[in-house]
Amino acid sequence: MNQHIALYLLESPQSHPLQYWAFEQGHLVRIGRSWDNDVVLSTPYVSRAHAYIHFDSGDWYVTSISEQGILCSSRKFRTLKLLDGLIFRLGPAGPYVKFSDAAVGEANATTLAHEAPGAASMKLDEGRMMQEVDEIIGDPYFKKLKAELGRLRRSVHETTTRELPILGSSGTDGPAGPPGRAR
Repeated sequence: MNQHIALYLLESPQSHPLQYWAFEQGHLVRIGRSWDNDVVLSTPYVSRAHAYIHFDSGDWYVTSISEQGILCSSRKFRTLKLLDGLIFRLGPAGPYVKFSDAAVGEANATTLAHEAPGAASMKLDEGRMMQEVDEIIGDPYFKKLKAELGRLRRSVHETTTRELPILGSSGTDGPAGPPGRAR
């Protein structure tokens, strides 16, 4: 077994990873919705303290501490032995997680990645981010929104630069009377 593991958050069992976390052997990995977990998943389908992953006698295991359990191949487990590439689900409606005992490759990274060999840190994949930005700004709907924003800005600018009468000014030193009446 490798000394490092990785967990990949998947949208579906067949999809590409949305996010990954890497950990060293011997590290108890806590998974849940609460901020004090090692893997924090902010979805109502995951319990505050849902499960933990641990290394025991040369193998990795995931153990559920939630009533929702861990699902693999549509079967509910309290404890499940993890093999490289195994995909399990956190509860019947929760997210899919893929376990890997191989080294985490940058090719699998998404825009944000959380690695914790030692201290937890967030990492921005700038190449991926620029690719996603290019996809967004090249989209016809985005171009239409940008054109509409330009039109609205010009309209506001034209409205605010016109000479507007100053309310209360009648050309005399005293206060102005109602419009249309002589003083």
